[in-house]
Amino acid sequence: MIRQGAKLVESVADIVEEIAPQLLRRAGAPAEPAVPLLAPDALGDVRQVFALFQDRSVHIDEITEASGLAPARVSEILLELELQGLLKQLPGHRYRAER
Repeated sequence: MIRQGAKLVESVADIVEEIAPQLLRRAGAPAEPAVPLLAPDALGDVRQVFALFQDRSVHIDEITEASGLAPARVSEILLELELQGLLKQLPGHRYRAER
């Protein structure tokens, strides 16, 4: 899993480091980047899925169809992007980019 981008967690500090930006945004602190940015080392299929989000919400089935990826991989990517604070899940299995 680490080869696929998972982070090794050895202490609480590792968890806080990973989720601190999201906690700050929710607490009302100004978010650092105004425009969501993918990590420079993001995998090609992560970039492909994220590129599907323009100024509208997208249903998970649309994402799966447009990307050509397996539904399980799409779900994994969406969760990863959501945890990074780049996407927000909406009711009805729709997602939108956080701006």
